[in-house]
Amino acid sequence: MHLAWLDAQRASVRAVERTGVDWLVARLRARQEDAAVAVRAAVARDADRVRAALVERLSTYTAHVQAGPDETWGATAARLVEAQLATLQARLAEVRTIDDQAAAHEARIAGKRLRYLLEPLRDAVDGGGRDAGPAHAAVDELKALQDAFGDMHDAHVFAAEVAAAEADAGTTATAAPPPRAAGEPPRPRRRAPSATAGLQALRRRLRAREEREFAALRDRWLGDGAAVLVEHVAQATAAMRAAVAADREIERKYLLRALPREAKGAPAAEIEQGYLPGSRLVERVRRVRDADGERFYRTVKLGAGVERVEVEEETTADIFAALWRLTKGRRVRKRRHMLPDGDLVWEIDDFRDRKLVLAEVELPSADTAVTIPPWLRDLVEREVTDEGEFTNASLAK
Repeated sequence: MHLAWLDAQRASVRAVERTGVDWLVARLRARQEDAAVAVRAAVARDADRVRAALVERLSTYTAHVQAGPDETWGATAARLVEAQLATLQARLAEVRTIDDQAAAHEARIAGKRLRYLLEPLRDAVDGGGRDAGPAHAAVDELKALQDAFGDMHDAHVFAAEVAAAEADAGTTATAAPPPRAAGEPPRPRRRAPSATAGLQALRRRLRAREEREFAALRDRWLGDGAAVLVEHVAQATAAMRAAVAADREIERKYLLRALPREAKGAPAAEIEQGYLPGSRLVERVRRVRDADGERFYRTVKLGAGVERVEVEEETTADIFAALWRLTKGRRVRKRRHMLPDGDLVWEIDDFRDRKLVLAEVELPSADTAVTIPPWLRDLVEREVTDEGEFTNASLAK
């Protein structure tokens, strides 16, 4: 990278400075060749041994993770992203002047770690790879931050290297005069051009580049400049938590003595659902007929009790028909009545293939208090949320 930059500078420096550029190029190329020789030797000596050790150690990987009951993957990812964003903000706050190079380097590393957390998640967070979403925008901004701080850091480090080279130049950077031809009289002694002037010119250019980079990143990333990035990360973590909530079913279920009178005049849907073979994974297919027509769904549920994972998608009649054949002997039929009550909606299921009436209510959170409405209260025999035999999958057996 440094050699490429020097090659670009050579055409624009003065002739007196070109000796220094050429000398530094030769110095860097010699170092590059020495490093290549050392790498080849290390690879020849150690590659087979290191490869064998890696194959042996990486053939099996086991990790044990202890998570609490509410520690979902999406919530954990959001928490990690927020923690890394806080680290980045703290590191950015430590960069006040162009001389805060160590703090700027730490800010760049913090930004890179945040980017690496978000990058694998951005398609899922933004919904199928929509590149205009907040996660994509945050990753793009973090790339720009990384590049800006990286360019300034490179200029700073290379300037220090050029200064060290200037100190080493001495007579080794002095151009030797061309040899005299036979019989040519001695020439007047002239001082050959030194590398010092060229190295000084390079240091000035690097300092100017460093100052330009700092001015640009100061306006975009320091102080309130990172507000756009912070907002996009906040939107992305909110989407992570919302996606988790969208795939969770939180409900309470009650056994009723009879169908409430109010249900008879409420909107209703005829539901047929069957369960595919399986024990740990409960997959359901459902046909719903109501005033809006006929629709088909596939659903996977995990867990038990008040809060469970539920992932559902609408499917086609053909897919439903193909899967429905596999549910023979594990089916239920019911008529569902929907009765609003304040912010909640009570679903009253009147089973058509047995004498059973259940009431369910979906809740915004597991700790939401449930007040049974007066029109339902006298018909409730008991709550059966935690009684496994009243799940539809159990009833279908």
